Amino acid sequence: MARIAAAIQPDEVQFNTSLRPCLVKPHMPKEMDQIQEHFKGFRVSLVYEKMKPEVKMIDKGEVIKMRGWGVNLKLRWLLWLLCTLRLFIITKAFRKFYI
Repeated sequence: MARIAAAIQPDEVQFNTSLRPCLVKPHMPKEMDQIQEHFKGFRVSLVYEKMKPEVKMIDKGEVIKMRGWGVNLKLRWLLWLLCTLRLFIITKAFRKFYI
């Protein structure tokens, strides 16, 4: 692969491995370093060297405020009620004329 990379002359070579649970065992940092040895002279990017973004926990109430789910739930309930009443009225009319 290093010979292929030399022929292609990429701007960067990225070494990735799964950091999430999966069926295949991920490469450990030591293994990635050994692989990197074959790519001297290239700008190399390793998945283990990338910075992890800082994740800020937010509470459910804030999410509801941001997305407006409280309003949407009321609208959904109202639509469900209207559809149910409409179906009830149509069913009742059908019975009156056809049964």
